[in-house]
Amino acid sequence: MSGLNLNEDAIEVARQKLRERFGAATQVGGKGTARRKKRTQKPAGGMDLKKLQTITNRFRCQTFPAIGDITMMRSDGTCLHFINPKLQASVTSNTYIISGNGQERKIKDLPRQVNQMDLSAFLNDPKFRRLFQDSQSGNAPNLQSNEEDDIPDLVENFEEIE
Repeated sequence: MSGLNLNEDAIEVARQKLRERFGAATQVGGKGTARRKKRTQKPAGGMDLKKLQTITNRFRCQTFPAIGDITMMRSDGTCLHFINPKLQASVTSNTYIISGNGQERKIKDLPRQVNQMDLSAFLNDPKFRRLFQDSQSGNAPNLQSNEEDDIPDLVENFEEIE
């Protein structure tokens, strides 16, 4: 009988450890006892997208198709760069919605995008002018390089060749 008692004692000690580990309200094992439920989280990504769509429907936003990329510049020298985003706008409520995968980058990492932009409005701002000049100095690529540099010079006149 003592061997049987030892097993019951070991089982009771194991149950006590489980109660301490999972809480007093949780019971594990035994016939007719409540089992510990496995806690799972439901994916919330789909719900957020549905909520966002209902909000955009309230603003009556119009979708702009075929947007290649969007770059939003910050005053600290970083940019939010979206490649192939979905752009929705409501001019009446002055609301613009950009959805897609955005990447945070520095201005000097986007020389092609900066060359395409009209920087006259930005260069009037002293903060942006300083950031722009800092990005050009050092080992950063030249942001104002002309695309005509890649065109070779004409050496001979082809009409005069015999």
